[in-house]
Amino acid sequence: MNHITTVVAGLSLACAGTSAVWADELCIEPENMIDCSDNWFFTYNASTFKMENGCPIGAPRGELTIQDQAVWDKLVSFGPSASMTIFAQDTGVHVGTPPPPAQVTIENPVLVVTVDTSDWSDLLPFRCGTDCDVPYQEEWVLRSIDVEDMSTLPTANQTPWFGAHMIEHVFKDGTVTYHIGTTLGYLDDVLNVNREELNPTSGQPGAAVYAASLAPTGVGMPWTFNSPPGFGGPDYPLPWEGGGASWWQQRYLVFIADRDAFVRPSFNPSMRETSSALDTANGKPWWNPDFLAECSSDYGSYDYPPDQNDLKPAFDTATANFHAVLGPLYDSQNTEIMPLTTYEGPEGFLQYMAEWKRESWDTPSWAPQDGSWDWTQSTQAAGFPFSGLGLTLNWTQFWPEAIEFEKGDLNNPFGATSEFIHATKGKPIYLVGILDPYQYLGKSLANQVPWCDTCIGDFNRDGVVGVLDLMLLLEHWGESTSDLGADFPLQYNMDKRSAEIDVLDLLDLLQVWGPCEWPLDWRPVDCLQP
Repeated sequence: MNHITTVVAGLSLACAGTSAVWADELCIEPENMIDCSDNWFFTYNASTFKMENGCPIGAPRGELTIQDQAVWDKLVSFGPSASMTIFAQDTGVHVGTPPPPAQVTIENPVLVVTVDTSDWSDLLPFRCGTDCDVPYQEEWVLRSIDVEDMSTLPTANQTPWFGAHMIEHVFKDGTVTYHIGTTLGYLDDVLNVNREELNPTSGQPGAAVYAASLAPTGVGMPWTFNSPPGFGGPDYPLPWEGGGASWWQQRYLVFIADRDAFVRPSFNPSMRETSSALDTANGKPWWNPDFLAECSSDYGSYDYPPDQNDLKPAFDTATANFHAVLGPLYDSQNTEIMPLTTYEGPEGFLQYMAEWKRESWDTPSWAPQDGSWDWTQSTQAAGFPFSGLGLTLNWTQFWPEAIEFEKGDLNNPFGATSEFIHATKGKPIYLVGILDPYQYLGKSLANQVPWCDTCIGDFNRDGVVGVLDLMLLLEHWGESTSDLGADFPLQYNMDKRSAEIDVLDLLDLLQVWGPCEWPLDWRPVDCLQP
């Protein structure tokens, strides 16, 4: 199961049980963090596959509890917004020359963020030059990326997961708060992370590394879908390998898209706010009080809305053009054990969720199916803390042996943030920009530009890739971003192909030389200049 994005909610650095100086320097422990211990990998597996009477309880079954409103506040429902006109070019697979740029109207535009470890630089927006048709000259042109393209561009990725960028309130002094269902809101209000300490120019040791460990909270874990090299134990406590790439290769992708391009993986997948025309309960799943929950004598379950329910039209609307892919998966002998499977429409959505849940909770498809598989001895990651509601859980705080642990409880701080998939045919997304994690998560300091005006290579966040950034890169020449003995110069790794700061990084820096620019006429509220 290979995902373009997917990172655990609020992953903290493993602080306890390690004597390395760098760990002591990097540790930032909000009050609600727990001791992850040295063997974080096995703690993770235990929290996910802890069994009771043959049923998993480590990955809590949301259908066994009725949650209070605080949980659903984290499920961002996209409200109506003013339409936006952009220029875009279809970058799908074509025979011959791609079509020229064209004007596109996004009816309900939203900003979304995700993590990727591939090279998307060829898909960045570009200014249409004199070789373009007259209407598009000097216009920013965004690349149109459809669901079908995700299996081929830039590498084979399937069913990308996203988190929203949504402002909750702007105060008179300019202070901005974010919806608790967003990455920034979750870090601010739930994990109580001081995001200034994620900005490398603040002087905090390893700030860029800490930012990469947090990632966009609420969208899974990239290192759980592939065999992780060298995991486990105090000699290698950083839980960021796997997922087909190393932690130091992470980048943030910022997209603009129509709200209806996405489907939320819950029992009410619509992200529309309730209106007179369509009852969506603002995305809150439907509770069926008469359902006998599997593996339990308790009545009541979160369930897909039946035909006679008011939420059924919203469910059908959200999933009518659903299109997703799982597989193929192979065993250690490279034998296919799960074929490439496509899921379409409302019924396909139900099948996809059931298969995703099975892969997450039961014996994974790559493991022996004869009952002999023992997760406690596994050297390959399996599954992730995924609830029956489609929420990825904060496993560093969701620990069965913790005093505050309550089976099935998705309340703060265990419930993760809003998450959803781009899985709607005919609704492209458009890549706006690429940032390093510290540029998006870390707060701007004095004399720095907002996150939307910085870019890859702008190490000091002054809005320009220039001489000062070149001097910083040369100052760290020859250092390694993956060497635990170095000072973690993660922000200077430009090429993401080599862990060392070398000529490849220099060439990439020169390629993006010049001012950073935001390619949309519309600017996010937290990016408005005073």
